Amino acid sequence: MTISFRAPGEYQQCSGALDRLGQAVLKFGGKAVLAGTEGSLKRYGGRILDQCRPGELEIRPVTVGRETTQAEIDRLAASFREAGAEVMIGLGGGKALDTARAAADAVNCPLILVPTVASNDAPCSALSVIHDGEGAVIELRRTRRNPDLVLVDTAVLMDAPARLLIAGMGDALATWFEVSACRQSGAETLAGAPPSDIAVSLAHLCYESLKKYAVGALHAYEAGIVNDDFERLVEATIFLSGVGFESGGVAAAHAVNDGFSACPEASHLYHGEIVGFGTLAMLMLQGESDTVVQEVVSFMKTVGLPMTFEQLNIIPEESLLLRVAKVACTQSVMKNMPFPVTEHDVVRALLKADIVGQKALTEEN
Repeated sequence: MTISFRAPGEYQQCSGALDRLGQAVLKFGGKAVLAGTEGSLKRYGGRILDQCRPGELEIRPVTVGRETTQAEIDRLAASFREAGAEVMIGLGGGKALDTARAAADAVNCPLILVPTVASNDAPCSALSVIHDGEGAVIELRRTRRNPDLVLVDTAVLMDAPARLLIAGMGDALATWFEVSACRQSGAETLAGAPPSDIAVSLAHLCYESLKKYAVGALHAYEAGIVNDDFERLVEATIFLSGVGFESGGVAAAHAVNDGFSACPEASHLYHGEIVGFGTLAMLMLQGESDTVVQEVVSFMKTVGLPMTFEQLNIIPEESLLLRVAKVACTQSVMKNMPFPVTEHDVVRALLKADIVGQKALTEEN
């Protein structure tokens, strides 16, 4: 038996964590590049640069584009070398962090990631999702190591739109079901081995935490208060889901996401929104029990995750669904399912998921 588990070197999460970044950087070097989108640097860059000290800590901000493309990765790596930097800091959402991760791998330097949204579980992993100029996924790139530090300031996450927080729940929702599928099929995970007991346990804890803390976390968000429910939910969406998917595996829900990401009709949606709907479609593929399906749709309805094509603002034309299904079935992660999946299976599962979602929305609370 081979057991393999991947995780960041260190994970820190609390309100006000951003003010600890400068001291954290010094553990790895005195010269750093801060890579972030224009928006994230404008909002948080000054607070970070205020932590610099002449002769002790120098941080150079570099703006990265909104898509993780090879051109952006190369440009950031070149800026890092030009600055003579020792440490890469990624600041922002999933794509900005993926760009920083891939560039850090290219220059082989320590990496600190600082997410400003809880919209996905990317921060803790060693995986960068590379897109083309149109936003379609063209490569899932495994970097040599996980981030040396993931620093999560929950007060910063409060500044992000609620839609992003809810999208993160959709991404995390898939974790338990995909890891379970990979456990059944014996699929090799990004950690290089079938899911270990620890990965399965963390994936299950992720699901249980979502159900237990999501509602309280949303109430806290609406009140602008970082409470225990909010902290626990963030832990689930960023850490538990992140280490769960990497060492436990992904399957049909993310294959569906890859299918939609290749279609301009879905460009307005966030990753977690599509993955959440993909989770519901995955349950249809599996012929999951009514008890489990009802538990999932009840959760999605309660937190506001889209579970119909109408909520996704997508017209389910046959040509679109066939394009989604074709890409989904050619993605390597679909093979992680414990049974063969055809394009016809995917189309039927998507339509069934929409019907189940519609029914749930019309039922009394």
